[in-house]
Amino acid sequence: MIGVTSSPTLAVARREFAAYFASPLAAVFIVLFLGLAAALAFYLGGLFERGQADLQPFFAFHPWLYLFLVPAVGMRLWAEERKAGTVELLLTLPVTAWQAVLGKFLAGWALLVLSLALTVPLWMTISWLGEPDHGVVFASYVGSALLAGAMLAVSSALSAATRSQVVAFVASVVACFLLMLTGYPLVQDAVRGWAPAAVADAVAAVSFLTHFQAITRGVLDLRDVLFFVLTIAAWLAATVLILDPRRIRRSAALAALALGFIAIVGLSALLLRGARLDLTENREHTLSPATIALLESIDEPITLRLYFSERAAGDFPQVRAHAQRVRELLLEMAARSDDGLLVEVIDPEPFSDDEDRAVAQGLTAVPLPAGGTFFFGIVGSNTTDGELPIPFMQPGREAFLEYDVAKLVSALVVEDRPVVALYSTLPMAPAFDPALGAASSGWVVDQQLRELFDLRRLESGFTTIDGEVDLLMLVHPQGLSDDSLYAIDQFALRGGRVLAFVDPDAENAAADPLVGAVAGKRSSDLGPLLAAWGVDFDPTRIVADPEHALAVQTREDGPTEPLLTLLGLGATAMSQRDVITAQMETLNFSTVGALAARAGAGTRFETLVASSEGSGLLPTSLLGTVSATPANLLREFRAGGGARTLAARVSGPITSAFPQRDGDGHLSRSRVDLQAVVVADTDLLADPFWVNAAPGGFAEPFANNGDLVYNAVENLSGSADLIALRTRAVGTRPFHRVEALRRVAEQQFLQTEQALQQRLAELERQLAALRRGDDGAAALGAEQQAELLRFQQEKAQVRLELRDLQRRLNADIEALSTALRVINIVVVPLAVALAFLLAGLWRLRRRRRPAV
Repeated sequence: MIGVTSSPTLAVARREFAAYFASPLAAVFIVLFLGLAAALAFYLGGLFERGQADLQPFFAFHPWLYLFLVPAVGMRLWAEERKAGTVELLLTLPVTAWQAVLGKFLAGWALLVLSLALTVPLWMTISWLGEPDHGVVFASYVGSALLAGAMLAVSSALSAATRSQVVAFVASVVACFLLMLTGYPLVQDAVRGWAPAAVADAVAAVSFLTHFQAITRGVLDLRDVLFFVLTIAAWLAATVLILDPRRIRRSAALAALALGFIAIVGLSALLLRGARLDLTENREHTLSPATIALLESIDEPITLRLYFSERAAGDFPQVRAHAQRVRELLLEMAARSDDGLLVEVIDPEPFSDDEDRAVAQGLTAVPLPAGGTFFFGIVGSNTTDGELPIPFMQPGREAFLEYDVAKLVSALVVEDRPVVALYSTLPMAPAFDPALGAASSGWVVDQQLRELFDLRRLESGFTTIDGEVDLLMLVHPQGLSDDSLYAIDQFALRGGRVLAFVDPDAENAAADPLVGAVAGKRSSDLGPLLAAWGVDFDPTRIVADPEHALAVQTREDGPTEPLLTLLGLGATAMSQRDVITAQMETLNFSTVGALAARAGAGTRFETLVASSEGSGLLPTSLLGTVSATPANLLREFRAGGGARTLAARVSGPITSAFPQRDGDGHLSRSRVDLQAVVVADTDLLADPFWVNAAPGGFAEPFANNGDLVYNAVENLSGSADLIALRTRAVGTRPFHRVEALRRVAEQQFLQTEQALQQRLAELERQLAALRRGDDGAAALGAEQQAELLRFQQEKAQVRLELRDLQRRLNADIEALSTALRVINIVVVPLAVALAFLLAGLWRLRRRRRPAV
């Protein structure tokens, strides 16, 4: 009995929860939810086809599932009691209205949370396929549970206002739909058309969808959590007001409740900024220690002005969401800077002074389809009249947001930048491009180095290296004289740091020998220097690796084939203990060489990047010939020798590689330990291997090649503040199991496919030769006609076999996809249904058992 329990609220909750399972209602609801949620994720969300180990397609449909399923649960909370006339009876028991309302709500919410918890097999599925960010998944589950609770509280209040469950259901669907849409641009534009901006912001602040999506990023922001808690409390309070007949001035009380709710939500948005728990694996939404250290180093105030065309962005929800993220980051950085960083947000209205200033300061004016322009950029300035812009804040670069802003702040801090001396025989620098008939801006790597460091280029034949140089960067050092090599040797012995990119076959080698390259030769090394530093490198051998080989298409409309010398290396191929490669996920190398620790060396050799255990070596003589096809390289390949080091950090005491030399200032032993990084590839620096051109002159990275270079330069030059930001750039989480199946299938069917392609080409050649014998088949003899027919039939059969081979190539992946769909959409709901059925039969049997 409710009256004898110590907790009336829990007693009501237990009674209501048991009532759900006393009928098939709970079972039907849970099975329906499990089936629909999984089906939407797989078929509409493309959970498997995306190839990403996350549950974003699953949670994206939760608001719309809840829009109909939650009111189905909430409509009976009070409408049924009202219709049966039991509300007054319930309230006459030793239970307050609050206890009754809260108890019923907790029972319904428990049913919803149980339904959500039973979707864990989907979480297990993506964990089996790849390596998801479990913190993001957990936060999304929390957000989904809070969203369901908020919608149930709305349904509770509307159910209390009517005797009809149907009316309660429809009213709840409409109310929840409106509360989800309040943050949408169309609604915002309509509100801003007649109300002040403060009112529009207040309306946007009560959007269910906005707060839910913020949580699914993997961040439990106290403002978002508090919003849902306050929403639940406010609507349950409204339920109490509606149910209690003793309340007077009910409308005034409800209005006061609504205003109080909006006021508290608004204040929490201002006062609780930065109070959040970042559950992402790499703390992607938390200011890194490097950024905090940078902010604390600001001596003179720096001002960041965010120009964002608020009204013009109404039709671009993705841009608006990104703008909110940018605004939040800037304000958080300002709060951590101890007044060193000032932030201003400006809406450059058309034909205003703000618009003119935005253009004058270098921001990109994006033309809109309906006319006018749109601005979304940042201008930073310091007290010495230094001014730098970020012309346009691309939503696609959100993963780089903290780095981009920190880089801007770093550039405005008045201090000397590290000096990097660069010697390169590759066409990295800006120069006149005869093919384009215009100036080239150079490689992206070179552009970024010029922005971040004091970059000084060494000319061919250099014999000295300035003492101001913090880091010597060597890229494809071909044809160095002994004097140049000696200068490098002495620089390293004096404690200078070295970053060297050598290559057994540089595909981007400059053809002009005037820049230092040796005509006709595409390999490079450092002569005796690498040996003196404890590194072995053979410039006549390249690494081939089937496990990491990328697929290429050698002819138009032809199949893709794995090229053993073009490597796409994942996180498992990189050292996660070194700041240069930690947390990076993708590196693309081409015709890369192998490095090894030299026997008896006194230096420490640490592998940064390595091939797989199944790799091998191929001679460079195979390259640059017509026979250097993916198929021929595969035939020549022999695995052996285990994993090869492709990039390494070398440190420790060294001796001179030129012991025979002497003179003033000559060093035979190092004053301090050598600090160097050696990479056995130069092609990774070229744009095609890691960036795509994007509108507005931006470069969109698809691999971490640039991060490898920047991290190495920053680390070796002593400027490590931005390393942590760089290593958080790329966030793909592929289905490793699916990729492994695809690689195995490609290796199994490659030779068969090549044989069929060769047979098809031979048949086409024979058919062409036969037809050239006369003008057509009608003039051929009977034997020749039969031969022609046989060739045509065999050609059709070969084409059929090729199509079948392509189908079988993906058969295992398709079978896996089908199996996972069946398990999550059919098997799991049926298993739950069977469990409910067995539990029901067990309860029925207990009831029929005669009392003893």
